Amino acid sequence: MLGKYTILCGFIALLATSCDSNNSTEQKEAPRATPVNVVAHGVLDSVLTQYALVQNKLVDWDSAGAKTQALALDSLLGKLEPEALTKVDTLVPQIGELLAAVKGEVKSIQKETTLTEQRRSFYTLSSALQELLVQTGYNAKKVYVGHCPMAFNDEEEAKWLSLTNDVVNPYLGNKHPIYKAGMLHCGEIVDSLGSK
Repeated sequence: MLGKYTILCGFIALLATSCDSNNSTEQKEAPRATPVNVVAHGVLDSVLTQYALVQNKLVDWDSAGAKTQALALDSLLGKLEPEALTKVDTLVPQIGELLAAVKGEVKSIQKETTLTEQRRSFYTLSSALQELLVQTGYNAKKVYVGHCPMAFNDEEEAKWLSLTNDVVNPYLGNKHPIYKAGMLHCGEIVDSLGSK
């Protein structure tokens, strides 16, 4: 009888060990259950903050400052990989293309020699960054989309992103040769994305 009891206890102990090892495996795998984009979205927060600094230099008609801030933005973007921005494997190529477009326009801002060309690159950057935020499901911060109907040559429209719903136009800025600061708030907020 004692032998059967010992065997039964040994069997129960083996089951308990097996259950414990399953639990420890689940605990080790728990970090994988955390969305892979949480850290990357933290970097996107920094990217948006740095993007705003580029925008501010364009508002101030500061070409050299825009290049400097774009260089810092380029450094942040270097920390992002498409695979880290989504858990959906089929979206990785599309996100990779958008990320490459964003990086390319940031490099263009660094290379351009005129504010007009920097602003054109900024417009393309803004469009690609907006789509990147949409495709990655970014929602850590509220991001507003501004629109200027006369960004280039008083007739070509452009948009930009902003972390506030204030219209501060990076295309006309505060030192326009004709309008001075009179068109700084020209435009409107036409959309938003991210957290509510």
